[in-house]
Amino acid sequence: MRVLAIDTTSPRGSVAVAGPEGVLAEARLVTTEGHSRWLLPAVEALLGGLGIAASALDVFAVTIGPGSFTGLRIGLGSVQGLALASGRPCVGLSTLDVLADAAAGS
Repeated sequence: MRVLAIDTTSPRGSVAVAGPEGVLAEARLVTTEGHSRWLLPAVEALLGGLGIAASALDVFAVTIGPGSFTGLRIGLGSVQGLALASGRPCVGLSTLDVLADAAAGS
C-alpha cells in the first residue's frame, strides 16, 4: 500500500510518500508565505522523483489538527481534492497522535 501523507498544521509543513518498505521520500519546508504555494508542487516533485504516478497511490493521509486554521484548510482541501479526483480514500490523523508515535521509544 502506498500512502501520500501531508502535514500543514504548523509553519513546518511536510509531504511524504510511504510504502510497505517504509518512507520512500519526504519533503519538509518552513515558510512564512503559506502552504498553498509549495504543497502541490512538492507532491508533484516527490512523485516524479520516485517515478510513481499519482494513480499508483492507494490512500491519502492528512493531519487534522490541532494547528493553524489556514494550514488545516489547505491540507484538508488538497487531500480531499486529490482523493476525489483519483477515487482513492483519504484519512485524517491527529497531529498530536502523529507526534506521539514519532516520539515513542525515544
